[in-house]
Amino acid sequence: MKKIALSFIVISMLFFCNMIVFADDFSKEMDDFEKYKKQVNDDFAKYVEIVNREFDNFKKEVYKEWGDYLIPSKTKWVEYSSDFKVRTIVDFEKNRVTIQVKTDPKSDGKDLIKKQVEKVANETIKDAFYGSKPLVNIEKRTKEQIKGSSTSTLPDNKIVGDFLKGSDGNKSADSILKDGSLSYSYDKKGDKIATFSVKIKASDREKALKFKIFVDEYARRYNLDPSLIYAVIHTESYFNPMATSPAPAYGLMQIIPTQAGKDAARILFGSPLILLPSFLYNPENNINVGTTYINLLKENYIKEIKDDKSRLYVAIVGYNVGLRNVYRVFSPDGDPKRAFYEINKLSYEEVYAKITKNLPQRGGVDYLIKILSRMEYYKNL
Repeated sequence: MKKIALSFIVISMLFFCNMIVFADDFSKEMDDFEKYKKQVNDDFAKYVEIVNREFDNFKKEVYKEWGDYLIPSKTKWVEYSSDFKVRTIVDFEKNRVTIQVKTDPKSDGKDLIKKQVEKVANETIKDAFYGSKPLVNIEKRTKEQIKGSSTSTLPDNKIVGDFLKGSDGNKSADSILKDGSLSYSYDKKGDKIATFSVKIKASDREKALKFKIFVDEYARRYNLDPSLIYAVIHTESYFNPMATSPAPAYGLMQIIPTQAGKDAARILFGSPLILLPSFLYNPENNINVGTTYINLLKENYIKEIKDDKSRLYVAIVGYNVGLRNVYRVFSPDGDPKRAFYEINKLSYEEVYAKITKNLPQRGGVDYLIKILSRMEYYKNL
């Protein structure tokens, strides 16, 4: 009997020792995880600081020369020469290329304009990236200061050259120059500015076709309607592969590295890497990340929503303003489970009506309306 009791005591002691060891290990793992999470958040915060600093410096240089803050945006690719005397604005929304050259008061600037037209007609995504001082600096400083980041080679795809041509269909600089308009002005410093402007001859569907191979591939991978991807690209960037916004967001689908990029990177690479501009200006990468994130929204974050159309509406608005804001339309405290419960009691028409009526972020409402309309436009592309 004593032997049994002793054995029981020994076994109990071993059990409790193992429990203590397990608890210690678990505690250590939790500490390590919290440290890792903090490091990731610190890295992303540092990245945003780098981006803001570089673009602030760039804006100061632009203002010093031009007296304005015209920099790249979602729908405009804006490029400056190294001395800031020449700038090119390609407006993908209005389908217009504008070239401005600071020239000698006695010169008509036509030779400089022609040279820049030739440059723009042949410029690739790769050229544009490495010709951008802030983008190159962001890439360099991030790699120097932060370990977890992902870069990419950039393609030699022409940015706008495929659609830049004269009325006769000729893509020569002379033909393009004949088709545009040239005007002159003076800035506050008294510098003479020659401004050339010409229309881009391409419909939105024609611009979309440049990316069809990637849209089809990743839409098929995630069982998404290709028209949804085209509609998102159209609404986010008007098919501007160099799209940039202050968020910071990059590329065709306007991926924010600290948000959609971070979540998609977990799926694609197994960890929340910082996707740098060179990665996101690559059209295939951008569409891959964007479709991965849309799929993550639909099939993971909001998978409890039963109706396909209701889930689509929530995913579309969530892509634009964040899911928490959509949840608050259906649950005052933004609780996802409560929101799903309320959504599942409604028809998709009622879900649409409630979002468009009650979402505080009216930009999100406009976004939903535009996406659904443009999905129809891109059907069967």
